[in-house]
Amino acid sequence: MKPMTAFSQLAVCMMCVGFFFITAQNTSLAQQQIPTGISANAPAPQNILSLLRIQRLTDLACGVTILGFPKEIRFSDAAAARFRIMAPPASEILVALALPLRLLCDKAETPLTFGAASAAWSERDSPSLGVTTFNPMLPQRLKVPASGVIFIWIGCSVSPAKTLRSGRYTALVQVEATLMNR
Repeated sequence: MKPMTAFSQLAVCMMCVGFFFITAQNTSLAQQQIPTGISANAPAPQNILSLLRIQRLTDLACGVTILGFPKEIRFSDAAAARFRIMAPPASEILVALALPLRLLCDKAETPLTFGAASAAWSERDSPSLGVTTFNPMLPQRLKVPASGVIFIWIGCSVSPAKTLRSGRYTALVQVEATLMNR
């Protein structure tokens, strides 16, 4: 059977009126895709879609940043994005993040960067206990612990120019997890 993939997205958003904000979006953009190994004509096992799930727990929320001054949101900050991935224990998953390079508002934009240690994962829901940092720009192959749950945190850096115009700036981060074995 082919690998099964699940997707989830989080919103990164900013309001700019003299100060720079990235705030959480309330609307859920999470989605799941039927595994490529299951056809519409063949009956699927009852639990096939529940083998791999991604749940967006929090969006990236940078708070207030003064225009012209960069700000870093670490993966361990309360404002970092947080996901929970649920998969069969002892399985391997491949996690890939589609990351934006800019926050956009009409034709205006501001840089958004992710460093080599801007993300982390753990089997515990705590970004300060037993985490493994990783470069979110590179796919990560992870072994699912006995609990069947992996948490992922994502931070970033924003660099709003002093001349950035007012408006609502947004971007999406997409998380994709592929179950490599069953």
